[in-house]
Amino acid sequence: MDSQELASKLCIPGHEFVLNAEGAPWKLLRKDLTTLAQTWSVLSYSNLAPTSHTFDHNMDSARLVYGLVIKMDMDVGFLISH
Repeated sequence: MDSQELASKLCIPGHEFVLNAEGAPWKLLRKDLTTLAQTWSVLSYSNLAPTSHTFDHNMDSARLVYGLVIKMDMDVGFLISH
């Protein structure tokens, strides 16, 4: 999945993935997410894939929230287990 497409759907305009040292997309900052994406991220962290670190989204959790935001058919169990 293209990181630009993920960022365009999940982030407020003008914000995108933070890049790692190699220049690859690394994480989305929670403060840069749209209200809808923040809402789905809270739901996913509290009910679907509990985690102790809920401030930023790595690529995998961003894909989960992206699928929820665009109402994509997906196998949530598979995504959570991986």
